Amino acid sequence: MVNGLDRLCHKNIKKKIKKLFPFLKKKGHVNADFELIHKNGEILLRLFNGRIVNNEKGEFKQTHCLLKDITKEKVLKNKLEVNRQLIRSIIDNTSDSIYVKDTSGKYLLFNKAAEKIDGITAEEVLGKDDFVIFKPEEARLVRSDDR
Repeated sequence: MVNGLDRLCHKNIKKKIKKLFPFLKKKGHVNADFELIHKNGEILLRLFNGRIVNNEKGEFKQTHCLLKDITKEKVLKNKLEVNRQLIRSIIDNTSDSIYVKDTSGKYLLFNKAAEKIDGITAEEVLGKDDFVIFKPEEARLVRSDDR
């Protein structure tokens, strides 16, 4: 079976495939990403979902294997990650205090300038609301600025 995949699989993934099928047989199921080469030479990314099916006696009967095209998802995910890192770098390197809270008032983001200005670290703030971080009077004042 692996020999038939030689024509389809990118050369750097062949070792992974050879290791994957024995694992599939032993474990009974597996999920993995693969690079396949289209007949036009384009590299395509596929999510492989394989499952062993046994008969009622517990003996091997067949395999079910599904391939899902994840090429666009991976490209978009990589672009999103690059943009996320760029935005985070801008946020962390500005001299302005920047923070983000969710609708319940819990901090989701707290940049380095905010740490410097407020004298507390992001680690102390993230996931908490103003009433956990500040004294009640100060928390009400901070909260009133959010509106």
